[in-house]
Amino acid sequence: MVRFHKRGIEVLYMTDPIDEYAVQQLKDFEDKKLISTTKEGLELDDSDDEKKSREADKAAFEPLCKKIKVV
Repeated sequence: MVRFHKRGIEVLYMTDPIDEYAVQQLKDFEDKKLISTTKEGLELDDSDDEKKSREADKAAFEPLCKKIKVV
């Protein structure tokens, strides 16, 4: 198990095979709600700067994505 902090989010890497089964029974860890990143619909609270950066990246790569879809 590895833990680190980034952007105020604590990430808990669970790399042992038994972890998947253990997490199904655990709903929180050290008074923090566990959220699986492998499930669909993960939403993280992003700052306005991060949202603007993501939109700029999306616009910059849009022509490339269109070309790839055509091929």
